[in-house]
Amino acid sequence: MREALIEASPADIAVGGTADPAWLPEEIVATAANVISVPHANHSLTISGDWRASHDAQRSVFERIATHLDVPQA
Repeated sequence: MREALIEASPADIAVGGTADPAWLPEEIVATAANVISVPHANHSLTISGDWRASHDAQRSVFERIATHLDVPQA
């Protein structure tokens, strides 16, 4: 992941959860990609034991992606 993100452009997005041991945003500070870290989320972007928080976090990520892609909001 790190090597791919080093070559990424501002057109790219990387999303990960802070509870995912594979998500290491501190190792990709040199990327030009938009990096979204989801607090307390695991690899599937869910927050253990809290479906509402998972829903809210995922909705926020989807909204940021839509904005990034310039998709009109409903």
